[in-house]
Amino acid sequence: MATTRSILQTTRARFVGLGRLGLCTALKCEQAGWDIVGSDVFPAHVDSINEITLRLTEPRVEEALRSRKHLRATLKLREVIDRLDMVFILVATPTDSGDQAYDTSALSRFFE
Repeated sequence: MATTRSILQTTRARFVGLGRLGLCTALKCEQAGWDIVGSDVFPAHVDSINEITLRLTEPRVEEALRSRKHLRATLKLREVIDRLDMVFILVATPTDSGDQAYDTSALSRFFE
């Protein structure tokens, strides 16, 4: 199990899911000096992150994206899980099911 010390010494983090939460978290880790690779399933989203053309309403995200040096996005999950010190899994878990339960099918697919 990771200790606080080992987490603070991390130099590489990988992200599965670069939506609003995943990208914001990845950018903060990158600002702390970590090497970041994140995967997402939407090609246009991955391209807009890598080409720094992504437009969001989240405060300061575009600025952080423009100044990033060690963050890249990919469609290839294998690139994320092959070389990592730590992985964050931030995939959609909507509550649209009507019974107030989370739909964890995207998370389940990751572990298959």
